[in-house]
Amino acid sequence: MNRLDILCFISVTRTRSFSISARELLISQQAVSRHIQNLEDEIGFPLFLRKYKDIHLTLAGEKMLQCLLQRENMVKDFKEELHGPLDVLRIGWSQWLGCPEMVQDLIRSYCAENPDITVLASELEDEEIMGELAEHRLDLLITTDYVRKKMGFYQFSAVISEEPLFLLGTSSLSEKKLSELSYVTHITAPVGGENEAGAKGRIRSEYLKMGIQLRQFELTDNPRSAYLNVLLKDGVMFTPAKKMLTSNSRFVLRPTERSATVVICRPFQTWNPKVTELEKYLLQNKEAE
Repeated sequence: MNRLDILCFISVTRTRSFSISARELLISQQAVSRHIQNLEDEIGFPLFLRKYKDIHLTLAGEKMLQCLLQRENMVKDFKEELHGPLDVLRIGWSQWLGCPEMVQDLIRSYCAENPDITVLASELEDEEIMGELAEHRLDLLITTDYVRKKMGFYQFSAVISEEPLFLLGTSSLSEKKLSELSYVTHITAPVGGENEAGAKGRIRSEYLKMGIQLRQFELTDNPRSAYLNVLLKDGVMFTPAKKMLTSNSRFVLRPTERSATVVICRPFQTWNPKVTELEKYLLQNKEAE
């Protein structure tokens, strides 16, 4: 039983989702399942009941959770006695953009160098981001500079990387002219005060710059449904490079001359020095990566 086994177990008991826990912990869903299996093999009992999409704790799982929480509280009290209160920092980024690999590596390095600070990192859908911001539950947000300008209420922001944008299409894209495609979907959503018509006009003009006349067009803020639409309707869309796509023979990623400026933002004025410390760490070390 190692620390990551325990972190995976506690995360899944809270989220009731292996995929959400994987995004939180910056590991794959298969890795989360493997760590849970390690625990189950060690204690000799299943910890979760899995039925369709529902996940529930078994009696053994409930007892283990109680023991771990008691142990965690004892350790926390001891550390606070020695060093003062522990810090929890929350970082979020959009599901469409994802978190650049360089930034993920820096977050891991920061956690390794600062074991008394817990960093919760989550990939969120647009509606989830807005909810987290409204409840002041995000210390830092990683997004595009375009979204930052549209929202316009960040106390601090700085450029952290430039991510190239690709046209995502089916494998038949290489055999067809873009002008002959019948369907286009695009991952976006109206931002700030922008309505759907405004968002469509903005995206349509972006495609026209590349010589693509859109025939049928829809907006979605859910990348999974957008990828499915591309496959089903033989369309294209803008996307950052993603490992899950580059290794998939069903998709073709065609490079464009466009890129997304990725910024790190502090959504609200904060007096927690650990937040600005993490900001400085990410910005100072990005040049060295």
